[in-house]
Amino acid sequence: MIEWQVARQWIVPALTEEDTETDVAIRLLEGTAQLWLGEASAMVTEVIREPRTLHVWLAGGDLAEVVSFTPGIAAWGRMMGCKSATIDGRKGWLRALKPYGFHRDGELLRKAL
Repeated sequence: MIEWQVARQWIVPALTEEDTETDVAIRLLEGTAQLWLGEASAMVTEVIREPRTLHVWLAGGDLAEVVSFTPGIAAWGRMMGCKSATIDGRKGWLRALKPYGFHRDGELLRKAL
């Protein structure tokens, strides 16, 4: 997958100890995760079934470009039947995503779709 070869430079540094590059690649190939690729960044999302939620699993690269994905990814999540979007990331994400309707919900950032 050519897209993954480009995206991995931004996604691999965002991996936690619980996840590996192989985990990401398998889930992308299985279709249980989605890759969003920009010119200088990438994001990986997943749809959680109950309650139907679009979750941003991993992101990296140019912050402004990552944030610019928000409207399109939210629209895609609504088309997939998601009622909300969540992000589990560093605290600085709230400052960048608050203008898009995200708010702190425990450890997550959440936005109604």
